[in-house]
Amino acid sequence: MGHSRAEISSADLIIINSCAVTSGAEKESGKFSRKVKRLNPMAEILETGCRARIPGASPPVEGAVLSGSFIYLDHPGLGVERFSGRSRAFLKVQQGCSGGCTYCSVKDLKKPFFLRSPERVLAEASDLARSHAEIVLCATNFALYAPLPGLVKGMRSLEGDFRWRISSVPPGVLTKELMLELEKDPGFCRHFHIPLQSASDRVLELMGRPYRMSHIRKALSDASEILEGVTFSLDIIAGFPGEEPEDFRKTLDFIRDIVPVKVHVFRYSPRPGTAAFSMKDTVGEEERKNRARLLIEVSSRMRRIRFEEAKGRPAEVVLEADGRGYTRGYLPVNAGSYKGTEKGVVRLEKVELRGSELRGTCI
Repeated sequence: MGHSRAEISSADLIIINSCAVTSGAEKESGKFSRKVKRLNPMAEILETGCRARIPGASPPVEGAVLSGSFIYLDHPGLGVERFSGRSRAFLKVQQGCSGGCTYCSVKDLKKPFFLRSPERVLAEASDLARSHAEIVLCATNFALYAPLPGLVKGMRSLEGDFRWRISSVPPGVLTKELMLELEKDPGFCRHFHIPLQSASDRVLELMGRPYRMSHIRKALSDASEILEGVTFSLDIIAGFPGEEPEDFRKTLDFIRDIVPVKVHVFRYSPRPGTAAFSMKDTVGEEERKNRARLLIEVSSRMRRIRFEEAKGRPAEVVLEADGRGYTRGYLPVNAGSYKGTEKGVVRLEKVELRGSELRGTCI
C-alpha cells in the first residue's frame, strides 16, 4: 500500500508529532490538532510524540488516535532515505537521557534508550547526502553518545556536495580534541547550540545541570580559538524557582558577552512530578513574563550585531521555504527569488541588512 504527501485540507491521514517540553507546548500541540480537525473533519488523526506518551493522556480531538511510538525513531535499525520536500535532513544518533535536571519531565518520555553505531549513522548520512544539502546530527543528549569523535571523523570521509552540523550540544561535549577534528572538515557548519538554561552557578545547581559557568566559558573560548568564525545560540529558562535578580543579571551579561546568533527563551513551566515543582521561592508568573521579555530584547540586539557583521560578505544559504534559509553560522537570510541548486543551495555574493533581515545578492 503506497502513500503520498497531501495538503491538510485533502489528506486522508494526518500525523501530528506533539511536544511536551513545557505546559505551553502541550497546549499548543492540542490547539494545532483542533485546528487540523476544523480544516479537515473527515481525516483520520494520529498524534505521536512526547505528549502522546504522557501517562493518562487523552486524544486531543474526538476520534484521534494516540501512538506512543516515535515510529522509526524508536527503532535504531531503521533509517530514512529522504525527507521529502526538505533541503535539510535530520539524523538521530541517540535517544534517551539519564540526567538529573530538576525541571525536566521529558526524559521519562524519551524511551527506549538507544545509541546508533557510527557505521549505521554514516551509511544513512551517505544516502541522505545524495538528496539533501545539509544533514543535522541529533540526539536527546550528546553527552551520552561516546562514539561522537569517531562519527565526526567518519562524516569528514563521506563523499558528496553537502554540509552538516551538530544539533544541541552540552558544553562537556565540546572538548579541544573534538573541535580540532571538526576544524579539519570543510563541510562542518561552525555553529553550536548550547542548552545553557542559566548563566548563574547557583541556579545551575538548583536546576541539577552537570556543569558550571567556568566549564561553559572554557568550552566557548576553545571553540572560538580553534574554529574561526564559530557562532553560538542558547537555550535559556526565565524565572526558575529561586532565581534572584542578581542571577538573572548574570544571564543577561553572559548573552551580551558572547553575542549569540539566537536565544531560545522559555518561561519556566512547573511540571508535576519533577523536583522543581515543589521548590520554594518561586518566581511569579508576571515576573517570569517580564524576564522572558528582557531576554528576548537583549538577544535581539545581539542578533542585530551579528547581522551587521555579515553585511557585505558572501554567504552559502540552504533554502527552506519562501526563499529563506540559513547560513553556515545559522543566520537567517532572505534570498528572494533565487531558487538555488537542485538541493536548495544558494551561494550569495554578498548579503545586505535591509530593515530587520538579511537579504542576498546571488553570484
